[in-house]
Amino acid sequence: MITEIMIVSDNHGATDALAKMLTFHQEADYFLHCGDSNLQPEHPLMTNIICVKGNTDFRYNYPFYQHVQLPMGENIWVTHGHKQYVRYGVAELMNDTQSQNPTPNIVLYGHSHCVNVEMQAGILFINPGSIAEPRDSNPPSYAKLTVTSDAYKIEIYRAADNTVFKEWQFPKS
Repeated sequence: MITEIMIVSDNHGATDALAKMLTFHQEADYFLHCGDSNLQPEHPLMTNIICVKGNTDFRYNYPFYQHVQLPMGENIWVTHGHKQYVRYGVAELMNDTQSQNPTPNIVLYGHSHCVNVEMQAGILFINPGSIAEPRDSNPPSYAKLTVTSDAYKIEIYRAADNTVFKEWQFPKS
């Protein structure tokens, strides 16, 4: 079994790149948004996306956190990350994973507008960057996570042309 998950964050109301990503990857099993969409949950682009509330989504009724249970048993925890100070790394995010029930295997976050992928203590952390306003040297981006029976594959895509420019693979513990 293979599960494909599209991960996006921080579009701040911009819809063009989000629409292109949804169309290009319509075969994906899940679409997860790490916050600061600045779009209403009823917006046509958001109806099939599991989204959390970011620090600029104060007008919208998204939860601050979401848990997504995958068919092979993995638990994904989605947060924006501003409450865990992710601009300074994932240490606070790592601390907060310990209080989650169940403890997540995968943590998705945004807020920093910077791509980050790392494995710590058996937990995979993914920040897809910003699909609209990156703050690092990367172009506007989003991520695809492919979960197989023995590995996690992460690809970071350029939002402009839906091409991969970074990738990682981690064995499942």
